Amino acid sequence: MSPTDPYVGYEISQEARIIFIVIGIFYVVTGTFGNLLIIVTVTTNRVFRTLHGIYIVNLAVADLIILGYVVSYLLVDLMTGRYSVAGPGHCVFNGFLIVCAYVASLLTLTVISVNRYLNVCRSETYRRVFTKYTTITICVCIWVVAALMTLPPLVGWGRFRYDRKLHYCGYDRTANFGYTLCLLTGSIAAPAIIIFICNFFIYRYVRNAKNRIRQVGLSSNRAPKHSEIALIKTLFAVFLCFAVLMSPYMIATIADKDDTWPATVHIACSYTSFTNSCVNWFLYGLMNRSFRDGYKKTLLFWRQPSQRPSFNNQGANALPNTSNSSNRNRSAEEGSCVSHIAHSDNNFLTVKPYTHCPKRENTSM
Repeated sequence: MSPTDPYVGYEISQEARIIFIVIGIFYVVTGTFGNLLIIVTVTTNRVFRTLHGIYIVNLAVADLIILGYVVSYLLVDLMTGRYSVAGPGHCVFNGFLIVCAYVASLLTLTVISVNRYLNVCRSETYRRVFTKYTTITICVCIWVVAALMTLPPLVGWGRFRYDRKLHYCGYDRTANFGYTLCLLTGSIAAPAIIIFICNFFIYRYVRNAKNRIRQVGLSSNRAPKHSEIALIKTLFAVFLCFAVLMSPYMIATIADKDDTWPATVHIACSYTSFTNSCVNWFLYGLMNRSFRDGYKKTLLFWRQPSQRPSFNNQGANALPNTSNSSNRNRSAEEGSCVSHIAHSDNNFLTVKPYTHCPKRENTSM
């Protein structure tokens, strides 16, 4: 192959190449498997077919594009020494696709955090605004915004090309620093700030609710349930991974605007961003029993016909319509009135206060 071939990257050490190939294969296999698993689990199990489930599928689709398609081309480059594209148009398409998928993935994480904030802290607004129609519309808008943010290189502000240091087609980091800065700010920095703020207000709300419960001694109809807290912890873990794994790529891209850093450093920083797309499905399963059970059911195609699936009783940890037994709060004293929390059929943990006053039994003979 010619040394002037525009789709041949800079040389890296054989040891680094082997390490990147092994890690890349792990990303492609586990990321493709995991994101397909979460898509199938949510779409085939009725217990997960909620508004939050739509966002999770949207996130998994974006991550699947990054890992199943983009990283596969990078692996071929590292294995064969050449980026395997049909021509400049194909390279532009791959560059557009990776940027669009990345932006869509990060915007979806942002919308999920805003959605959870409204659900926990502004439940009335959440019930009024969020329906199945609006949720699907928001997901479509995410991809529209992602495409618009990726469009400038096609009209002259920046460009898509094969990056000889990253060994894959993407946007040109050095062609227009203004677009690079705008893209990183809009797709990484701004989402990180919004996600942090939402998680902070959720944490403060949960902490105050726990304090009220300790002071009053009874459950409050405004107190987050265990299922809400479990999901909040999962989303916070997703945010931490997002912040830690996307920071190296953002720092390297801005700090090395003159493109003087070694190719190995740029590939390593790019790999950390790939990791972010690989861990989301794992975090949901690791920290959420409902998803673990849902994964098991999807993989084993097994279900007791005479029993309700175990995650139906624990399903509120993720997304689901919970059973009546899981929604029943403990009465304080016989004859006293307590508040309960109802769950709507299409929302996750909709706060819906109502009063129940159990009748006193007539003990007279």
